[in-house]
Amino acid sequence: MIEAAKGAYAREGWQGYLRFLIKTVESRDNPPRPEGVAGLYGQVGEKDKAFEWLEKAYVERADGLSLLKVDPWFDPLRSDPRFTDLMRRVGFQQ
Repeated sequence: MIEAAKGAYAREGWQGYLRFLIKTVESRDNPPRPEGVAGLYGQVGEKDKAFEWLEKAYVERADGLSLLKVDPWFDPLRSDPRFTDLMRRVGFQQ
């Protein structure tokens, strides 16, 4: 797996590596942490997929949502109104 990750990075840079991670975690038998997958999708610019995973995290009451306000992995999503709505539903004040 390390060689495959290196190859993805060598071919496509950081974005390729992140896409490799997304495929890897989504294909595992054990379910991934939805907030983590959301952060990966946000980093590669796939906002709709990111919000699908954030909604799953919300439904599951994932503890990683406690970092929603400060985690830089969610920075690409902050300007989206869906992020503001999620922050409100989680209980963070704007």
